Amino acid sequence: MADGPNRNLNPLWIISLFLSLTEATVGIAASQADGWVQGLWAIFSVVFPSVVGAVFFVFLWKKPFVFYAPRDFSLETPVGEYVEAMGYSGIRVLKAVEGTVRSAVDAALSTIISSGSGTVGRDTDQIRAAVDDIVATATEDFLSRAIEVDLSRISPKLRGEEPLRVFVDELTPVQYLTDQVYFAISRYVRPYRYGKDWVLRDSVSGRVFKDMGKIWAVEKGSRYEDDRPLGEIGIHPGMELAAVKIN
Repeated sequence: MADGPNRNLNPLWIISLFLSLTEATVGIAASQADGWVQGLWAIFSVVFPSVVGAVFFVFLWKKPFVFYAPRDFSLETPVGEYVEAMGYSGIRVLKAVEGTVRSAVDAALSTIISSGSGTVGRDTDQIRAAVDDIVATATEDFLSRAIEVDLSRISPKLRGEEPLRVFVDELTPVQYLTDQVYFAISRYVRPYRYGKDWVLRDSVSGRVFKDMGKIWAVEKGSRYEDDRPLGEIGIHPGMELAAVKIN
């Protein structure tokens, strides 16, 4: 008989196996105990899965992609694109688009009103000029909301590639930026090694942003991820950065 399809051991399987083993162990221990100890085991068997379930739904709401192994994602949809679509960037990019549209419309209206000709509807050249202004303003405004990251210093294979653009604002978490860059260079660096294997450097001032990322946060003991806003560490929309390997 042919073997069935291989199952990926993802976090969902690990969580279910852990809870099953824990509940079985607690049930056996409770049956062998009596008195207040048995009552304590009974309370634990109810409270523990409830707490785990609450934490599970928090992560399911905030970061659903962490419950899947890399092989769970289809080949047509890279992990980075899935995380970007399901994670933090959707709301931010939507706000960026809204701001871009407002800036473009304001620029077009200013051009039309300042002409004062009163014959805009019949003036094809003026309409075309207004459309060109909309396109130029929208492009410039939208790009100003992105951080441009040069990846060519990570590997010679990345030379000649277009810089990575990450759309952020002042409140975007540091972890989001480092995750997006990692997804783009994951073939050349190890995971969870920002500050050890590679860093981001300001292409203009040369400043190296080393004290940030997951390892930095864990070493500080205050948080598991670096959820500080980018503006707090001096990274702002419109900056040009370079991802650099540490030798």
